[in-house]
Amino acid sequence: MQKASSLILGIGCTVSLASVGLAQRALTTGDRIRIAYAPLNSANESVPPPVVGVFARLHGDSVYAVTPSTTDTVVFAVRNVSHVDISTARYRPVARSTVLGALLGGGAGAIYGYFRAGAPEALCVEFACPTVNRVSRWQNAGRTAMIGGGAGLVLGLIVGRSITIDRWERVNLALQVRSGA
Repeated sequence: MQKASSLILGIGCTVSLASVGLAQRALTTGDRIRIAYAPLNSANESVPPPVVGVFARLHGDSVYAVTPSTTDTVVFAVRNVSHVDISTARYRPVARSTVLGALLGGGAGAIYGYFRAGAPEALCVEFACPTVNRVSRWQNAGRTAMIGGGAGLVLGLIVGRSITIDRWERVNLALQVRSGA
């Protein structure tokens, strides 16, 4: 009984230590990183946004990174860095934005078509008014939902292809400095 409880306790400790992140990935040259830092005189200055760049090296008490916009090497004092995140993957949310665009466009089209059905004939477009086409409000809502959904689908596809999102993982900079990475 005591062996079984020791085994369960050992497995539990191993799993909890792994989930805390003690087996972290080390920073290597060329990694995409995001550095959040505090200004030197934080009483008078606002907190600047994090800097995204490419990790160059960690030397002494300084972190060197290359920013892609200027290709200049930026140096950060380790004592002023609040945290460093490393990009684990980059992706384009094409599927999510396409589905969301189709749903939002379809919903907006259905609402527009339903309420537009009672508009005066002078304001009607042939496909959008039931008095011209002799269709009910719900049929009109269905037609405009299909048109709005198609437009939303195309717009969502364009938006999803045009943006890139990073997945970030926190790196313990104190462990990196002690190990001399």
